[in-house]
Amino acid sequence: MRYIADFHLHSSFSRATSSKITLESMNHWAKVKGINILSVADFTHPVWYKTLKKKLEETAPGLYQLKNFSTATSKSTEKTKPYFILTTELSCIYSQKDKTRRLHLLVFAPNLLAVEKINQKLGQRFNLSSDGRPIY
Repeated sequence: MRYIADFHLHSSFSRATSSKITLESMNHWAKVKGINILSVADFTHPVWYKTLKKKLEETAPGLYQLKNFSTATSKSTEKTKPYFILTTELSCIYSQKDKTRRLHLLVFAPNLLAVEKINQKLGQRFNLSSDGRPIY
């Protein structure tokens, strides 16, 4: 089976992103564009993480959908019924030989329990509420 996916998105909690990015808008535009799987991104941000826990339900291992999402069974709806996966970006910035280096790591989590554990560990050393893509 062929899937169309976008694994590198950001939430409204990341710098220089639209404040209109919500799970509902992501869901809508994924259906319009025919995208099957979307990254929810920025799961390290505490407010966004609470939103994910509140509004998403796991419908298959590692795949989430909006709660109360219409489950119409027409073929056109099935094709565009978007799933969400749990991801975040970690921005690593360091200096080497008087040059600033940037490395962006994409982290994929299997479920919300794993996200909670990742956030607890990272939150011990870094400020997770400063940006949706925290800088280390």
